[in-house]
Amino acid sequence: MSDRRRYYFAKGRVAFFALLKAFGVGAGDRVLMPGYTCIVVPLAVRYLDAIPEYADVDQQVFNSTLANYRTAYARLEAAGKATSLRAVVLQHSYGAVNAESRAITEWAHSMGLIVVEDCAHVWVDDPNCGGFGDAAFYSAQWSKPLTTGLGGIAVLNDESRRAALDAIFNAAPAVSTREAYVLAFLLFVHSILVRPRLYSLMQSGYRALSNLGILAGSSSVAEMQGEIPRRYLRRMHPMQVRIFEKRAGRMAGVQRRRRELGSRFDELLRSRGMRPFQRPGESTLIRYPMLVSDRDELILRAKARGIPLGDWFNHPLHPRTANLEGLNWHDANCPVAVATARAIVNLPMDVRMTEHEALAAVELAASGSLTRAAIEVS
Repeated sequence: MSDRRRYYFAKGRVAFFALLKAFGVGAGDRVLMPGYTCIVVPLAVRYLDAIPEYADVDQQVFNSTLANYRTAYARLEAAGKATSLRAVVLQHSYGAVNAESRAITEWAHSMGLIVVEDCAHVWVDDPNCGGFGDAAFYSAQWSKPLTTGLGGIAVLNDESRRAALDAIFNAAPAVSTREAYVLAFLLFVHSILVRPRLYSLMQSGYRALSNLGILAGSSSVAEMQGEIPRRYLRRMHPMQVRIFEKRAGRMAGVQRRRRELGSRFDELLRSRGMRPFQRPGESTLIRYPMLVSDRDELILRAKARGIPLGDWFNHPLHPRTANLEGLNWHDANCPVAVATARAIVNLPMDVRMTEHEALAAVELAASGSLTRAAIEVS
């Protein structure tokens, strides 16, 4: 990955938007993606006047398999819509490498489709991701493997689109100097003050200030309602790029610690007679997913005890409070994703977690954990 040019955009979703634009995706085109993602991914498709389509997921791995993509394609073909399909999004949920990446890419290419890898949960230099498709995008936002506060990266594997992406990138204005300095200050505060037990409190405060327009947030209220943000297509400020590249030098140790923490969660779950999350051995998780009963109640209990239990994704197009109008979403097309989103929690993979905090997180999640390997699809 490191020998390919990185295009530093304001956000990961913007990098995705720019890549689709560089490949000529536009009005009336369809883009097939996992029906288990953040809403900003299909929104980027809609902002191009294209149409998002969705493949269901496998509940054991939380990624879409080749069988899932084939089923979705057959549905489009039966409806006479397959001819307008232009691209496939290949996702690595929670940092778990999609074990069928090569097979999915080969299938998509045999159909003449573009493949863009959604590597938002993956470190940009992970050798196991980002090299299968025609392009890939990454995220550098607060909860991602390496953060600059806000930011995203696009990389190309298809050199024929280099000139097009260069033109898009060079024409985009940079994030303002003021915003960049504010983000740098917040990044400093985050590195000094934010610890697992304080995460929920700090996150709530940050969201409140961003909703008031005082800070630049990951997603605005207007964006969650489907509106394209003002100044959407922008590049990272040069200072953000310098911070990213400086912090990148310390990522080997961070990734090693995340793998150790994932292994520790595996051990703790096995010791309680529970099945750990099965992922490819080369995966470095950003969140550790579990299926639980009474998920919403469990999240409330976690907040009360200061345990940063996550709820990615509490809707197949996370978050569930977002407006789905115009996103072509139908629950019936992705029943496993719908059922999964009702029961998912994720253990934090913060490298600063203590043994006590890790144990408390597992104990709480285990108290609501489902004993079945999978949950019922209604």
